[in-house]
Amino acid sequence: MRRAKSQVDRLAGPSIIAHRGISVKILDVTGRLHQRIIWESDDLAVYVTDADGYKRLLAGKYVVPIGFRRSDVYEIDERAMNGENISSLREWNP
Repeated sequence: MRRAKSQVDRLAGPSIIAHRGISVKILDVTGRLHQRIIWESDDLAVYVTDADGYKRLLAGKYVVPIGFRRSDVYEIDERAMNGENISSLREWNP
């Protein structure tokens, strides 16, 4: 069964939503890491939300994904979430 395209999907096009649903780590302004899910990305930023927000967006509800510079988005690495040095993380590179 195909899901109907949301208004965001129609406006964004395939290049913007190609990475939708990928879990990543983001570095917030205080230096803490958080696990989030990608909603959209472009050349400058990655727009993420938490799991609840992601489900709401898929259902067509209004949620504003938060944008982070690509340099603050990292691949999933459980060691890093347990307090390992940020320098050991690999930047997310689609």
